Amino acid sequence: MRFYFSDLSFLFFLFYFEVQRAIKGQSFVDNLTLLYTYFRFLVWWLIGLLEVSWLKYYLTIKIRAVSKKPPGKKHK
Repeated sequence: MRFYFSDLSFLFFLFYFEVQRAIKGQSFVDNLTLLYTYFRFLVWWLIGLLEVSWLKYYLTIKIRAVSKKPPGKKHK
């Protein structure tokens, strides 16, 4: 998977935007709010990457299974 500079800058922009939104209008900002804001994106991106890699693996196995069947049989 390729990451370009624009993708990384977009990620940092999202971090900055969400942190500013989390601390806006609060007189006291605890570290838990900021940690939650930072790790929320990392966890969602990690789940997304795992989902994409699992889907790619699953489709690869399905394609191999279909291509190994004899040509006279119908595919289901």
